[in-house]
Amino acid sequence: MLLDFFIATGLPKDLVFCSSLPGNDVKNKISKEIKHSLVDSCISIVILSDDYYQSAYCLNEAGVIWFRDTPVIIVAMPEITPPKMIGFLNDEYKLRYLENENDIAAIYDQIASIFAVSQTSATSLTYAINKLKSRYVQYIEKRASTTLQSTIQTVQIKDNYDEVTTDDEQIILYYMLTKKVRKVTNTDVEKWLTENEIYNVNIANAFDLLSAAGWGTSAPGENQISFELEISHFRKLSIAPNEITNPLKEAVIQHRRLSKDWFVAMWDTGQFDDSDLLFISYIRDENVFSYGDRWMADGQVESIKSWASKHNLETPLPADYSRCLGKFIENNFVFESSWTSYGNPREYSLHKSLKTYLLSEDFPYTLELKENKEKYHFELPF
Repeated sequence: MLLDFFIATGLPKDLVFCSSLPGNDVKNKISKEIKHSLVDSCISIVILSDDYYQSAYCLNEAGVIWFRDTPVIIVAMPEITPPKMIGFLNDEYKLRYLENENDIAAIYDQIASIFAVSQTSATSLTYAINKLKSRYVQYIEKRASTTLQSTIQTVQIKDNYDEVTTDDEQIILYYMLTKKVRKVTNTDVEKWLTENEIYNVNIANAFDLLSAAGWGTSAPGENQISFELEISHFRKLSIAPNEITNPLKEAVIQHRRLSKDWFVAMWDTGQFDDSDLLFISYIRDENVFSYGDRWMADGQVESIKSWASKHNLETPLPADYSRCLGKFIENNFVFESSWTSYGNPREYSLHKSLKTYLLSEDFPYTLELKENKEKYHFELPF
């Protein structure tokens, strides 16, 4: 609909790249064509919906757009409001709605100011705006009718869950729902949060709030805190329709940031230098997923030197190892996996999503890593 609108108002079709059109959606990774389109674009248009936030592919695109910091237009489906904007494109951006004539006109003005296109007449522009609005409203009405019945069912039981207002509570309930348990400890939850790359969750606060609201009981132990969900709440939650439990999942998504997605965004925006690329090559070549810090860093440096010798490389990586590891720590590519007797981290491990991505057969940056290694390759004199 938007593409037809742009063409009708004078924008040449070949100036618009739409990643969701048939043939362009590669589902699992951003292809070179789409990457180039994102990097080279003068302006990006993102259409936010519930489905958008379920797509790792869409979130990858959003990360690149955010890093590029080019102008962006955010078009929202009816279910998206500023408080529901999460991830890279958050509520700092203004939303546009296609049932609003002024918003459509504002989109046109922003596009027309960037591209040297012939100014369309007021009559033609008004017609195009009304046509887009009409098509969109018809689509939304049809879309809404298919969910009306489930919405009625949701309203009947929604009041039971309105008192669960914080992300902390919702994430704990989501964990218990997916694990099908009503008894948990903070240690169990912390492990799950780390494994799933979910951040900024106050477990103790969630246990306290749920207990105060009568959802269950919290009990402090010697080394951990436990929480037991009241059985009637557990039963109601386990059979609740998706419209009730979806907010729990939305809270998880809002706090989840996959290291793989962030890695792709950083790569596509040139955030890695030669030493970083050598470190990534070392990880892939040697299948090394844990990295020593403090006194354990010496052993890691010796491992890197051995790898460099095996591949006939003279590299700055041994000297740069601490800085490279620091970048991995800073960007949450790794998590603490071993500690000193004083509780300080002495070893870090690669997060699951990035580990799987780096080892995948279709890892898209193999050639770039090879070319970077070639810069530091030397021939033996014998």
